[in-house]
Amino acid sequence: MTSDARSGDAEPCDAPQESAAPSDTVDRMVELREVSQHTNVKLRTVAEMILVRGRRGDLPPDIRAALEDTLDKYGPTQIPDSHPAS
Repeated sequence: MTSDARSGDAEPCDAPQESAAPSDTVDRMVELREVSQHTNVKLRTVAEMILVRGRRGDLPPDIRAALEDTLDKYGPTQIPDSHPAS
């Protein structure tokens, strides 16, 4: 909703409401930033490597090691959509 500064009336806004990024997305960005800092590789480059080369399984060893360390530190305790071990 927006307000008209002249009349003080509120009127509906047709633009979609922006919301905060989901926490898991923010968490992933923190992890990527940490990998970027530990390997001295730009964040954009780390993200591109993960998207393109990660699918093929050929990440550079230093990026892979930093990513594994970071995921061990921040990663989920279980794989999403899996059933916990009994």
